[in-house]
Amino acid sequence: MGVGKGPTFNPAQLPKFPGTGHPIEPSRVSQAYEKGDDDDDDDDDESIITIESPGLVPDKNPPTMRPSPILQVLKYKHLRLTTKDVNKGFYKGNRTGAMGRHTKFGGYVIEWHKVRTYVVPEGLKDTKLTPFVSDAVRPMKGTYPTKEGPRSPQLYLDTWKQQNGLD
Repeated sequence: MGVGKGPTFNPAQLPKFPGTGHPIEPSRVSQAYEKGDDDDDDDDDESIITIESPGLVPDKNPPTMRPSPILQVLKYKHLRLTTKDVNKGFYKGNRTGAMGRHTKFGGYVIEWHKVRTYVVPEGLKDTKLTPFVSDAVRPMKGTYPTKEGPRSPQLYLDTWKQQNGLD
């Protein structure tokens, strides 16, 4: 590099925005400089343009998210954020509200003015509308018509008659 020789700037060598092909504004590009020393004669004419803004060039080593040093020592670095951990660290529910209050002895008192009730429309028994569930659907196993459940003697007799066909 000579003593009186300054850096050269070639507008044709301006870098282009990815995708559009438009050149980057000269205000964002630093002056070009010649690479090489007096001892090195093979690379004297090569110009390099550097970009001042770090946002225009993708970072080769993006920063990684890591816990603070004290948490790296502890086991907290392996805890995952769940849906119940969001919003200041506690679960607020889906805003349905409580239907009562807790007592100081561990019980729960229902406040009936908070309970949602629905009025059955008049003439519902005489309507031609039917539910979407077919009558052919069998009841689930484990549901019993009486309070005694599977220990009911009448249920045992009915099941025996149905399976054996004898009265």
